[in-house]
Amino acid sequence: MATILYLSNQLVQVVEAVEKGRTVKVQNIWQDEAPEGSIINGIITDEEAFLSWVKAFFAKNRIPRKEVTLVINSSQFVHKVLQFPKLKEAELKKMISREFAENRTDETLFTYCGLDTEKGLKTQRILATAVEKSFLNTNISLFRQAGIELVAIESAISSLVKLFTYAPEIKDKTCLIQVLDGRDVISMLFVNGKYNYSQKNRLLDSESPEACQSSLESITDKIMQFMTSQQMKESVETLYLCGEGEKQLLELMPERSEFTGAKVISPSQGVKKKKVDFIYGAGCLLGKTTGISLYKQIKKEQKEQRKRRELFQRMWPALLVLLVCLVISAFMGNTYRNGMKELERLQGSMQEEDTVNNHASYKMSTASISDMERRIVEVETIWNHLMTYPTVNSSVEAVVSACAGDQVTFSLLSFQRDSGILTLTASAKDVRNINGFITALQSQEIFEAVEYSGYTYVKGHDNYNIHVVLCLAEKAGR
Repeated sequence: MATILYLSNQLVQVVEAVEKGRTVKVQNIWQDEAPEGSIINGIITDEEAFLSWVKAFFAKNRIPRKEVTLVINSSQFVHKVLQFPKLKEAELKKMISREFAENRTDETLFTYCGLDTEKGLKTQRILATAVEKSFLNTNISLFRQAGIELVAIESAISSLVKLFTYAPEIKDKTCLIQVLDGRDVISMLFVNGKYNYSQKNRLLDSESPEACQSSLESITDKIMQFMTSQQMKESVETLYLCGEGEKQLLELMPERSEFTGAKVISPSQGVKKKKVDFIYGAGCLLGKTTGISLYKQIKKEQKEQRKRRELFQRMWPALLVLLVCLVISAFMGNTYRNGMKELERLQGSMQEEDTVNNHASYKMSTASISDMERRIVEVETIWNHLMTYPTVNSSVEAVVSACAGDQVTFSLLSFQRDSGILTLTASAKDVRNINGFITALQSQEIFEAVEYSGYTYVKGHDNYNIHVVLCLAEKAGR
């Protein structure tokens, strides 16, 4: 039995459910609204008010607090539908990371789940998810304060995609599903029963049911335009509407087919609490999350940090002794320098006039020599600096050619000497050769950076254009 906590804006929903094959059996449902303004876009903005409320909510309904899965509806999660050949896990993770290059940081975590349920396919379609580590850590810490133990964190989009992928009503059908969640509406396009695209829109708080209907129709028109721009041959057979408040809207939109949570996950079976219009988070139990879960990545990093902390604690006494020695050494060194300065002053005052004059002459000569040496050093420095600028010659081209091998063709287009940026075109017949080419370039010392932004399939030429820009390191080509 799994406990699933759904978090969005004001609506908070908890269900107890168990997976049975391709369906979910729901045993208990609890739903209430958090204090207004305490949650916005899945982000807890008023921690004090929310923590007080969620503790009371769990206590009042006697909801299990252990092993809770958190499903969050928030734009903090970024999703992409990607298609790759069948690759090993390590290679697939690298390619997913590169597909998020435009908004990736050192603190970004990735996971993914498969979208194709058929076996024997040569390629694989996945729903990749990216999210910042700080966002997940904040939620883990807040719910720990509330006495709620999390074991998994998933995005609402991922949960809903799994839910409808396994829904019999969606099988082999091209349809548009719109999920109402308060003033948010999530629109998902399925083509031949397979998830293709989604977008999240915000309805104005002041909108009436009639205005909501108009907004939904406007969103639908834009998705239809998207299908046309993507040159999709399929047409939408059915428009589904589900979520809180869909019954009232369906009365205004009789041409839409009613699609409620009950049809997919049977919430009426064994429900001990009040019924609800739709169950949002239960889809996280369906399908297989292929990539390592976001929560496990967080826990793994926390374990490594704990080990480093323990190591530091064991080394602290030795570091303290070293610090004391450094302070004593600095004090003794300063005392020595002050003593030497005083000795030099006394020696100078005791010198005779002739000696002082000779010393002055010697100082002038030394100063002239020092000035000449300084100028020589400046000239050498300027020359050495000029020689650090990279240049493109046959040796650079030979390195790129060695990385390309026989599987990738390329052509050097331009080179900016000031920035070291080398622009080239490259293409490959087999997409699997792209990763090797990029990896080989990144391992070369003559390149300070290799910026790879993906590839494009060129129809008619049966090859893939590779989008990569190289930045030469200092002294490259010298």
